[in-house]
Amino acid sequence: MGTGKQISTAISNFLIKKATWKSIFILFGLIIVFNLFVFPLVYKTNQNIVPLDLQFSYSPEKAYTILSTYSDEGLKEYAIGELTVDIVYPMVYALFLSFFVFKLTKKSPLSWFPLLIFLLDCFENIGIVTMVYYFPQKMPNIVLLTSLFTSLKWILIGMSILLILVLLVTKLFKQKKKNLNDVA
Repeated sequence: MGTGKQISTAISNFLIKKATWKSIFILFGLIIVFNLFVFPLVYKTNQNIVPLDLQFSYSPEKAYTILSTYSDEGLKEYAIGELTVDIVYPMVYALFLSFFVFKLTKKSPLSWFPLLIFLLDCFENIGIVTMVYYFPQKMPNIVLLTSLFTSLKWILIGMSILLILVLLVTKLFKQKKKNLNDVA
């Protein structure tokens, strides 16, 4: 039980120290750089294919239909991207969302929620790399599990963005109410 408390304290201390507006803006800038420059460079062979990670969910049939559209070089590129760039990118956007929630709430446990996205994205990447490695052999159970990780990732991303929007609107209303009370 002590280890859980130590981890909780370490995460809280990390957020208190690192979740600054400067960090949030830097992470947002990195998200833009990844989307405009890094991904097109890394996935140059596969630019016309919507990868599994960008689907909300997929059946084994759909996954293997998508994978069959890749060339051998494209499959290799996809796997390498999943094991490199697509490990760093989820860390960047998960920290961005986590820091943003922390900055708006100052409540560590609520800001841990977006950090789960990073873990789900890593499990998703492992599943995709496994599918690509064994392709054309079909592994329907791996696909279903990987699709579950993909769906949960997108649900948590949506919930994190919704949480941030609700927190921003709440903060704006509180500020507006305070300003009206100050005037009165």
